[in-house]
Amino acid sequence: MSFVVDERYWKEIADFLAVSKGPIVLHISDTATRQYPFLQKLLAAVKPDRIIHTGDCADEYKVGRLETDRKGYEAGLRELMRILKTAECPITFTHGNNDDLVLLEGEENVEVLQNYTALELFGIKLLIDHYPFVGAGDVDFALYGHSARFDPHYPPNDTGVAPVYLNGNFFWTVIDCATKHYLSIPVIEPLVFDDKIETDENGNRIIVRTENDRQWKLPPKERWFLTQMHLHAGVEDFSSVRSHAKVAKELGYDVIFITEHDNRMNRVPNCIEAFSLTAEGDSVRADGMAGWYRDDGTPALSVANGDGYSLCLKRKENATFKSVGKKHQVSLFADVTVTLKMSAPKNADILVDLTLSQRPEDLEQQHLYYGIGEATHEGWFKSVERAEDGVYAFKISDDVLCFDPDFGHDNALLYITVTAVSDDILVNSIEFDRKYVAEDVRKRQKTLSKVIGSKYKIVINSGFEMSFGHHQNCFSAFVPVVDYGKTGYVKSDETGAKYLQSRGATFSYNHMFSELKKTPPEEHEAAIQKVIGLGLETRFGGAQLIEVGFPMGRYGFSIEEHMRVWDELAIRGLKLVGYGDSDSHNSKVGWLDGNNFGSWILSRDRTQETLERAMRKGKICFGDPVRWKSTWDFAIGDATIGDTLTCDGKALGRIKLNKLTEPVVVKIIRAGEVLEQHTVTAASFERVFAVDRGELHCCPVRVEVWSNEAEPKPLFFTNPIYMEK
Repeated sequence: MSFVVDERYWKEIADFLAVSKGPIVLHISDTATRQYPFLQKLLAAVKPDRIIHTGDCADEYKVGRLETDRKGYEAGLRELMRILKTAECPITFTHGNNDDLVLLEGEENVEVLQNYTALELFGIKLLIDHYPFVGAGDVDFALYGHSARFDPHYPPNDTGVAPVYLNGNFFWTVIDCATKHYLSIPVIEPLVFDDKIETDENGNRIIVRTENDRQWKLPPKERWFLTQMHLHAGVEDFSSVRSHAKVAKELGYDVIFITEHDNRMNRVPNCIEAFSLTAEGDSVRADGMAGWYRDDGTPALSVANGDGYSLCLKRKENATFKSVGKKHQVSLFADVTVTLKMSAPKNADILVDLTLSQRPEDLEQQHLYYGIGEATHEGWFKSVERAEDGVYAFKISDDVLCFDPDFGHDNALLYITVTAVSDDILVNSIEFDRKYVAEDVRKRQKTLSKVIGSKYKIVINSGFEMSFGHHQNCFSAFVPVVDYGKTGYVKSDETGAKYLQSRGATFSYNHMFSELKKTPPEEHEAAIQKVIGLGLETRFGGAQLIEVGFPMGRYGFSIEEHMRVWDELAIRGLKLVGYGDSDSHNSKVGWLDGNNFGSWILSRDRTQETLERAMRKGKICFGDPVRWKSTWDFAIGDATIGDTLTCDGKALGRIKLNKLTEPVVVKIIRAGEVLEQHTVTAASFERVFAVDRGELHCCPVRVEVWSNEAEPKPLFFTNPIYMEK
């Protein structure tokens, strides 16, 4: 049977081996018999010093589960061993779920290790297992297979972060032990396994195959996926995941990341301490702090029928009571119960209005009403009998499912309004109870987000924003949200960054000027230098990405000032991947205008792991997805967006834009300065330009596109290509 492999891979293998020092380890896994000829050719090219196979040796035969597959499996294993032994090197196996490696007992130069075994070879530390895992600890490489995903390696080897996770199911990897560099080679795989397990006339379970599993392909080609990388939903005001997903899909987005504040998912105080509300005195007090307000914002002294007063938890500047602002807000994924303790006449009618998140149909906020006594309301309404003791426990997370059994938990409890319908009442306390916190909340949101993504035909990935101290977006699904209450974790910039970095997370440094938001314009230059100095001193805790794309600016600092910081950091050796986003908490804001930037990520697919790798490589452009509908190509020499070009001095670059929908100004930016600027009125633009690195050790070169208006608007930005010695 013939196998066709793109010739560029054989050239990449030859180029890699030409500069390798050795010894060479080859990691393979999940080898179907149809791949054996390809493997034989690979062994001849690589000539490894050690082969590590992480299980499932004749993968289409499920002998670990089906005894009827034994004959095919044993024949496949014999052929595999014949091929592997042509390499004339030691061979290490771990046991796959479809293996019976007892058959290898007595084989010369072969060892079979237990799963999750650590070993040291040629000076590198390895941890091997058939199954995917995280938390490999103090090793250089974690090798595994089994996983049917395109995740060839994580993180990329140019990050300096260990361990590196290598999945052998779709990619086999050549490792140079001397340098710890590696090359992952796409493995030809079936398009679809249409295996069906059925029962034959004798009652034996058998595998029935179709011809579909004889089709072969390389991994999908890379393309640009429009992604919103920073959104808040379903945990605080105002958005739900569904409302964001609906708007994103309408605007043509492929992917959104929900990066909710970790402290909102955590054990932050969201229980209103017991307090009393009386008609005596000048203000409402609770531990010496005012907290309840009338609808007009003035302190409420009593709640009386007909006077227009209602008790509302509302946001109010400088208010310090826990119920004011966001500190009481809680996701319904947390399994929430709210208990009100009130003193009221036996026949009092009371309406409790719980304001929830935005619904997707009209982007208005949903409300859940409880009517005590004869109180009633339209919409999501539940009647509650009067309680003799005045204690009412509202099981909100359960009750919303009565009205929306599929998506009811995609809501946050935002505000509580208590209205006396028939008599004066006295609210003594409001208490919150939640069953789930931290990572458990994110897992429940993530599970429902997959269903929501299917409904709106958009991929919804789940990260989180570490929000104590300076905020950092974590884009890695495998890094859990810290349970601050359970672990006693010390919350600071330094500990947050260490937590993310130690787990190999892909994360960003957010809104760089947030701690300088009151800086007057005449002091902006000093503030810019302060942020640059902080970045060079701390490297922002090891963040790989940085938020820079805010078209309207952020915290009083313009997008040009964000670019100043970004460029200067790169020139001075700190290369960070820039991106643009909305940081939207509201599905009515940050999509059509204002700070509405999205990011285009060059990736093979939309899985969270693959997008992460593309982020780390700098394969990101960002801009206004409402106005920017064009295509682009930008390169210097053989380097493309995010790459580093090693050169002595000058090089030729090229920029090509197609399908332009309006007149634009194209700027080629070299080391923070405009190298060339062109006004373009045609539907396409192409330019070959010369660029000189000069005396700079690192010279970032990138492209900006602005509208050609009296007040130009930023439309599109690339990440740099870095010219280095």
